[in-house]
Amino acid sequence: MNRWCGLFALICALPSWTAAQDSTTAAPAPQLVSLSLDEALRQARANSPAYRQTLNDASPARWGVRNAYGSLLPSVSVSSDIGYTGSGEANLGSGFIQPTSAFITSGYSLGLRWDLSGRALTAPARQKALQRATDEEITGAGVALTEDI
Repeated sequence: MNRWCGLFALICALPSWTAAQDSTTAAPAPQLVSLSLDEALRQARANSPAYRQTLNDASPARWGVRNAYGSLLPSVSVSSDIGYTGSGEANLGSGFIQPTSAFITSGYSLGLRWDLSGRALTAPARQKALQRATDEEITGAGVALTEDI
C-alpha cells in the first residue's frame, strides 16, 4: 500500500505528460531594460575583458618612462668594514718567534659611478614614444567599444 501512495504522490507532483500544449497562447514578452548611452558605455568599460586588458598596458608604459630617466642618474655605493686581531706570537722560521700585539683595523669606501651611452640618452624618448602608442591603443579600444555599444 505504501508503494502505491508514493507512486500516486509522484504522479501528482509531476506535470501531466498527457496534457496537450496550447499553441494559441502567446509566450510572455521579454522584459526590456532601458539604459542611457552613458550608462551602457560605463558598464561596458567596467566589464569588457578586451578593453580592461588594453588598460592594463598603461601602468607598465608609465614605469618604462620613469626607469629610462632613472638610468640617467649616477649610482652611489658606500661600504665599511672593521676587523680585530688578538695578541699572540709570529713564527718567522728558524726558531725565531716574535710576540705580536692586538690591533683593530677599519676600512671605508665611497664610490660614484655614472654610465652614459647613446642607448641610455635616447631611452627616455623611446619610452615616451611607447607610452604614447599605448595611450593611442587605449583610445582605439575605447572607440571600438563605443562603436560596439
